[in-house]
Amino acid sequence: MTRINDEQAAQFALLAMYAEDMLDPNLQVLNPPPDARMGGGWNLVGYLTGLDAVFGGQKIGLGQRLYYGFLASSVSHPTNYIAVVRGTEKIVEWIENLDAVLVDGPLVGKVEQGFYSIYESMQYLSTKVTAAQGIASALPDGSTITVVGHSLGAAIGTYLMEDLARIGNGKFTVFGSLFASPRPGDADYAKAVDTLVGTANYMVYNYSRDIVPHIPLTVPLLFGFQALPSSTWITSSTAQAQIKFDIFCNHHAYCYAAMLDFTTTRGVNLASIPCVLGKN
Repeated sequence: MTRINDEQAAQFALLAMYAEDMLDPNLQVLNPPPDARMGGGWNLVGYLTGLDAVFGGQKIGLGQRLYYGFLASSVSHPTNYIAVVRGTEKIVEWIENLDAVLVDGPLVGKVEQGFYSIYESMQYLSTKVTAAQGIASALPDGSTITVVGHSLGAAIGTYLMEDLARIGNGKFTVFGSLFASPRPGDADYAKAVDTLVGTANYMVYNYSRDIVPHIPLTVPLLFGFQALPSSTWITSSTAQAQIKFDIFCNHHAYCYAAMLDFTTTRGVNLASIPCVLGKN
């Protein structure tokens, strides 16, 4: 698999949206059926779950276990996998987006407490091992896995991407396609992820008018949050789509897909999301 192009990234952004829409409104279902809009291109292999709690409450067993995403394999290329982590859907998760506390990371540097607390609580299927260990054990030798995430899912996806690259140790190749990502940690952590995964193997796509990629704030001598090195900023002039200017539209995964490759989104009916005004 070569470096992800904009058309592929747009397709991944739609998958991130589908993962979000699969969350049960009543928060009871941990293994929801695949979104019908995924079509027949992917075989769902398993689910990711995690605990929702504020201020790192997961460490003492607080929080409700919720569906957080899925692992799937490509129908046309069965050794190509995706791990899709859904974005922010609940008020608790928005609070975690604004936690802005740095704690020691798994190896090097510091990570954001709220995001990382969810990640540490994540499991694959009903196993008691970590999500990364569970996924790694499901991947055959020589396979590829692309971690996909939007919003909160992009930050969590960063941690998953790093762990998979470390655990896999060459058994499989890890890629990443992340959208609207809040800053997952400090500069040392960002550099460590970039080195471990490889600059050419992942990309973070942020829209300049989207608030979320600008948080947590970086305040010299206080909060040293840093985006990953392989990040690109979409602007209103470089986007392929004209996006309605409001907080919701600036952040929506569908809009990211349209801005990256307008043609990819033309077959997706989203009358309930009147955000895309036309092609640029």
